[in-house]
Amino acid sequence: YSIFDIQIEGMNPTDMGAAHSTIYVDKTWMAKNNIHKWSIQLNRLTEDTDTVYVTKTWKNWVPFSTKRLYETDDRIYYSVVVPGFSTVSISGSENLPDKIFEVSQLRIRPVIPRVGEPVTISATVKNLTGVDRTYPANLWLDETIEQSSSFDIPASGSSTITFNIDNPKGSYEVRVEQLTGSFSVAGAPTATPVIVAAVAAPAAATPTPAPVVEISAPTKVPTAVPEAAPIAPTRTSVPTATQIPAPTAMPAVAPTAKPKAPTAPTAPTAPTATPVVTPLEPTATPVTLAPTPEAPEPVEEEGGGNIGLIIAIAVIALVVIGGGVGFMVMKNKG
Repeated sequence: YSIFDIQIEGMNPTDMGAAHSTIYVDKTWMAKNNIHKWSIQLNRLTEDTDTVYVTKTWKNWVPFSTKRLYETDDRIYYSVVVPGFSTVSISGSENLPDKIFEVSQLRIRPVIPRVGEPVTISATVKNLTGVDRTYPANLWLDETIEQSSSFDIPASGSSTITFNIDNPKGSYEVRVEQLTGSFSVAGAPTATPVIVAAVAAPAAATPTPAPVVEISAPTKVPTAVPEAAPIAPTRTSVPTATQIPAPTAMPAVAPTAKPKAPTAPTAPTAPTATPVVTPLEPTATPVTLAPTPEAPEPVEEEGGGNIGLIIAIAVIALVVIGGGVGFMVMKNKG
């Protein structure tokens, strides 16, 4: 339909990311050449442009598909995105163009990035022809082309095309050709404040030292207890066993060290466990019994010295009684 140059003065071509352009085609030209309205495309000439017009070859033209916007009585308007400007052409055909590339496997990583974290969007492009081709790739975000670039795909081969974007917080719809996806940019992580509890310094008070208890070593007690001599049974009362007094508590030992003046604590320390004096379990301590007194000599009961007198009186009584009885017998006989 037409060939023309587009240049932007005062700008380096490498500084352009993508150009979103609107073109139109006259309906009379389309009708005269029997052009299919869905076949319109924009072609961008590559850098080696000198041989194009001589050889009449199209191998150095990179086609970019268009999107029909609207129609008037005389024209049909299309939109197209190219990665830069140079010599361009608008062309069409009687039929829809043959499919040259096949795009598959759209990938978005990460799906939920943070603000400031780049997002990588990639896809696999396969060249369906037997010659090397340049694939014009467009990345759409929310129905607007975000980036446009060209990728060389070898004949009958496949390559991965990649876009890197860094967008503000929000949700975005992604499209590469007919493949769609989405991602959401989350806000930057908020630093969680850490509350440090202030430790109050302990009041200046005289620390009470833990009592120091000295435990004396137990006195060695002979283990063998001498047997008491057997006690002969007597009529005397058995002496009552003398109760052994309970062991006297050991006197508390005064603290050996005087408490020092309190100093300002440098850092809270774990409380010192106060030693607890646990009473020792009573052990069976051998006790030395007092020597058993020897059997005492029989002690005469009180009045024991009159036994002889009693016997004498009894004898005398018997004699008297006998004599009296004899006398009475003799008297009666007389």
